[in-house]
Amino acid sequence: MPRAKDLTGKRFGKWVVLGIAEGQTNLSGNREQLRPVWRCRCDCGVQKNLSRADLFYRTYRRFPLGECAHRRVPHTKLYRRWRDRVMHGCLPKEWQDFETFKKAVGNPPNNRAQLGRRDPSKPHGPENTCWVTPARNRLVAERRRKDRREQSVVQSKMLRKIRNAKTKGDRKRYMIEARKAGYAYELIGQAAGLTRQRAYQIVAESVQ
Repeated sequence: MPRAKDLTGKRFGKWVVLGIAEGQTNLSGNREQLRPVWRCRCDCGVQKNLSRADLFYRTYRRFPLGECAHRRVPHTKLYRRWRDRVMHGCLPKEWQDFETFKKAVGNPPNNRAQLGRRDPSKPHGPENTCWVTPARNRLVAERRRKDRREQSVVQSKMLRKIRNAKTKGDRKRYMIEARKAGYAYELIGQAAGLTRQRAYQIVAESVQ
């Protein structure tokens, strides 16, 4: 029977492996192979028996912040809102800890309140996060979708002009206009039927 790799002393997120848990083993699938269960300690002081799969996969997937899986944090609505924002990467580094976040924003004024931003164009932060109504968040989301649709329409018109240009001179002029408007060389090249490098050369030579 192959011997399991010793994980003693290794760190996984905030878990440190202390050694093999006494009398704790588990079967590896249908094989007749016993794998040890490891006694681990979190930075917060909690100790727990974890398998190799828990350490290598589940700890990171379920707790991306390296947060202790058994930390005594009540699953209130505020905690769930914080967790959802963190998992989507919406909160700054100083708010990766729940207690710090809670002190900064406080409890929601009512059960329907949601986290919002005073200026939707800026990220969440101590000066830009507040409690808002669901209607306000829906309005912001609708405005964002509308802006994206308008931007997509404008972008399609510009790229269509490049694609349908009748002469090389017209195509070059439209390519320069698209670049000045902030379009990537890759998009310009695709519309013109050229590689990104060739689109860059044409635009760069014309600008010079």
